[in-house]
Amino acid sequence: MTEKAKALGKIGKNTAKLSKGLAKLKDLTPQVPKAVENVKAVVKDLPDIVKTADTTGKAALAKNVLLASDILQQFHTAEKKTPAEIQNLKNAAAKKT
Repeated sequence: MTEKAKALGKIGKNTAKLSKGLAKLKDLTPQVPKAVENVKAVVKDLPDIVKTADTTGKAALAKNVLLASDILQQFHTAEKKTPAEIQNLKNAAAKKT
């Protein structure tokens, strides 16, 4: 097969993938305003987060909590989800992909 034929074949495959990807993006459009509001909420708290990062890091190290995900789980101040709620969110996200 020539290089030109291979390239044309790849263009066809990529076009199909792009169409499928764009359809998924349409599903996200209604969620954008809520995501923007969430980002705004986090941004206003960013200075405080940065100020307390060193203290939080030292406290995590003292408790031998080394993974970022574990640090966030143990030290964040937002409402915490139960393991069942987290699993439900993961399952819902998996169904959408």
